[in-house]
Amino acid sequence: MSIQGIGQSQQTAVNGAQSTASNDALDKSQFLTLLLAQIENQDPLNPQDSSEFTTQLAQITSVENLESINKQISGLTNSLQLSQSLNAKALVGENVMVQSNSMSVQDDGKITGEVKLLANSEALTLNIYGAGNQLVDQVELGASAAGNIDFSTNALQTGTYTLTATALVNGERYNVSISLAAKVDSVTIPGNGEESTVSLAGIGDLPLSSIRKIGN
Repeated sequence: MSIQGIGQSQQTAVNGAQSTASNDALDKSQFLTLLLAQIENQDPLNPQDSSEFTTQLAQITSVENLESINKQISGLTNSLQLSQSLNAKALVGENVMVQSNSMSVQDDGKITGEVKLLANSEALTLNIYGAGNQLVDQVELGASAAGNIDFSTNALQTGTYTLTATALVNGERYNVSISLAAKVDSVTIPGNGEESTVSLAGIGDLPLSSIRKIGN
């Protein structure tokens, strides 16, 4: 923001006000101080146009109003996030379904979850990959209607596995989305407005928003 027409004598009158102003911007109070100083020290034979002052004052007021609204929205967002996080603590010990396709199991463990079909499928196949991305097992889920299809793998040895699923639709194979079931071990609340995370048995830490379903 600039104010035109301040001469040497005028500049001396407003130096005190300018010394407290930010190098980047002036707030409304500082602007008014400079405005009054300029009015008092302007040349009476060549007065400044007041329309520029009015326009600049209106711009400052608009910016301050927007900053106030942003602060209110930020406060509301933080409150909602805190409420959501506190509610999330009740998930500890619960079984949830999360958007993930990788999980660790103990000896003879099984992986359960859902496959999401957007269209009817003539054949649905679940692929299980182990160390080195080696295919260790396949589960044929058969023909399925569109929707969420439950699955359970065969017993697996101790290790970490990655799952994929393909659906045969009108003679073409398509990859489909997978969600895995896991127990919530703990919930972490950052406390700085960031999203909470859940620690899941066999999966690890994921954002709270990755949960697709709660309960069996």
